[in-house]
Amino acid sequence: MGKSDPYLLNFYKSMIKSKYYENIGFFGQSGENFLSQDLNSNSRKFYDLSLDNWNINDFPYEIDEKFDLIVCTRCAYFCKHPHELIKSFMKMLNPNGLILIDWG
Repeated sequence: MGKSDPYLLNFYKSMIKSKYYENIGFFGQSGENFLSQDLNSNSRKFYDLSLDNWNINDFPYEIDEKFDLIVCTRCAYFCKHPHELIKSFMKMLNPNGLILIDWG
């Protein structure tokens, strides 16, 4: 985890903890952490370069999932086309879903 992750993830946690999310996508994370473990959801999917299943600069994203919550940490700063990142996440978001992105 990066140096800001404990602060950022605690902030996210304080905003979203009490709600149930059917399907959550974590981008830029390779596995469970204290945020993902505390969220009430049926499904958590992790997408990260280290898992070889997502590259922030490889458009279009080959992800057919739909999410109620998308959390993107530690990587948006490195995106060469931020507008494409946002458009891609919007396509993956269910109606009334939430996207949380830190931008370094």
